[in-house]
Amino acid sequence: MKFPIVRPGTMTTLASITQRAFSSRVSRLGGALCAVMLAASCGGGSGETVAIADVDLGNDLRSADVIATAPVVLTGRVTLAGEVPTPDSEWDVRNDRYCSKYQPIKTQNWSVGENKALADVVIAIVGQSGGSVDPRPAFMDQAGCCYDPHVVAVAAGEGVVFKNSDQTFHNVRIDAHKMGTFDKGASIKNYGQPADSTNLHKFPAAGVYRVECDLHRWMRSWVYVHDSGFYAVSQEDGTFAIHGELPDGDYEVIAWHSQFAEPLRKSLRITGGSAELDFEFDASQAMLPAHQNG
Repeated sequence: MKFPIVRPGTMTTLASITQRAFSSRVSRLGGALCAVMLAASCGGGSGETVAIADVDLGNDLRSADVIATAPVVLTGRVTLAGEVPTPDSEWDVRNDRYCSKYQPIKTQNWSVGENKALADVVIAIVGQSGGSVDPRPAFMDQAGCCYDPHVVAVAAGEGVVFKNSDQTFHNVRIDAHKMGTFDKGASIKNYGQPADSTNLHKFPAAGVYRVECDLHRWMRSWVYVHDSGFYAVSQEDGTFAIHGELPDGDYEVIAWHSQFAEPLRKSLRITGGSAELDFEFDASQAMLPAHQNG
């Protein structure tokens, strides 16, 4: 099976990349995307970005419905102990012609719900192999001059589709984040994204990647790239579910949140194919004080 070679900066459709690759829809899309991105890559660990002319949100992107059909190996809930952070810092955007209509605009460092449920936490089982249950790209939109969602997770070698739904120009700067810092790291990719444009970026190496717009400095999001498909992101109610199959035994699990220098670590014993495990972050240990979320 031959795949079209897509040069960086050229336009194609995500659907055309994935046609006639494999018999199943999920493996077809994942394998084709991988092949195309390898063909377009210029080497190194930065990954490569390909402009996509059109994305079928119903078929080309990762689906919660597809993931839900796979067995659940780990469930749990994440909470925040101590002082609940005050609302994130509000930015004065009155002089921005487009973004001013979305005031108030705030940073998105904290998402704390009822009963101190903590969202946007990546939970991952350490030391395993295998790709995601649904290897199609994750999706991150630029809408209302903010990134949505704030955090996505993928396995190494998988991609994220970045779309600009705003009728203004953004740029996407991807930094390999330096753990233990708030905003340090090495820039690995920086490209402009005009209104209504869509780009697919592949992340070949595990790590934490910070995504920012230099034109709108409050815009920040995160891509957590795990070395396998055994991960999940906590929801607004703090719950999470990792899908896949692992043999019974002992494992290590981490929980990562952008405002803490180190992830939490816990031991896990899987019995009968699944287990439950909760995490609690201490707000007093955040890198920034809870009332200074800039």
